[in-house]
Amino acid sequence: MITYYGSSISPNKVETSEGFLICRNVPIARIGPQDYLARELQLDGDPDRMVKVNRYPEDVFDKATVASFEGKPVTDTHPSEAVSPDNYAKLSKGHAQNVRREGDFIV
Repeated sequence: MITYYGSSISPNKVETSEGFLICRNVPIARIGPQDYLARELQLDGDPDRMVKVNRYPEDVFDKATVASFEGKPVTDTHPSEAVSPDNYAKLSKGHAQNVRREGDFIV
């Protein structure tokens, strides 16, 4: 278990004495059916049509997949541009740490 020192705001949020917010146990990926826009999947045809994709546990919880989230920038909503080393300082609101599986989710 990882311990943070600060004032508890809720069971999953702590404000440190320096004023930083730590959010624990935030779901960042899940298994099961999910809706995507065709453009997000780079499919031909109407780019705004919805496409259902089933995310399988063996893919979502693969060790390499889970590890790929560790230390990555976290944004507030989905930015209109992909996050990259060139723009992460502008778009980032924090980073992912202690990434792991919890039930049907990566947190």
